[in-house]
Amino acid sequence: MQGLAGSPEFHIEHSAITWRLTLGYNASAWLTSCSIAEISAFRNASVFLIDSSAAHIKTKDNATVLVGWNLPLFGLVMMHYTLVPILQASIVMISIAIVVIFLVYLFRKTRRKRAPGAPAEAT
Repeated sequence: MQGLAGSPEFHIEHSAITWRLTLGYNASAWLTSCSIAEISAFRNASVFLIDSSAAHIKTKDNATVLVGWNLPLFGLVMMHYTLVPILQASIVMISIAIVVIFLVYLFRKTRRKRAPGAPAEAT
């Protein structure tokens, strides 16, 4: 749009948007603690979803959608929305590995407590 001095910027907090948010032409939107049905961004638009969720995200022409969480220990942590499934899968795999390592540790610890020549208890 010609004639505008600067890019429009929107800040939306604690809302549920049941329709669509469409941004373009260098506009930016900050959604904090929101849920939205659809986001469409194009032509260098930027959308920041902080502690928010979106059902569908569409981008084109160098648009950017970043997803972030405000973590107490680290502050605001943001990443591109396409990396979120990779992060979720990594967290699940690391959690499973920790549980398996803990179970192996417990199994070996209880196995060492038995005397080497003593027979196992029959049930």
